Amino acid sequence: MIAVLAIVTYFVALLAIGWRAERGAERSARGYYLAGGGLGSLALFFALFGTNCSPFVLMGIPARATTTDSASSASTRRSSRWSSR
Repeated sequence: MIAVLAIVTYFVALLAIGWRAERGAERSARGYYLAGGGLGSLALFFALFGTNCSPFVLMGIPARATTTDSASSASTRRSSRWSSR
């Protein structure tokens, strides 16, 4: 019963937030695509950060580093280059 009440409360809050935001929305293509020009640089930062930290990146970078051994080979190249002179 508590789980159902929590879900219903969540959906009611979600609808209330959507209704409130829709009341003050600009009704044009500019308002839709650019959020009416009211978003600041913080929102741009979060959008770019979220794009760069997708699950593909978070799973792909460690996998590539493990399979190619890129960290140890770079340090080996550097140390061998300096020791050969």
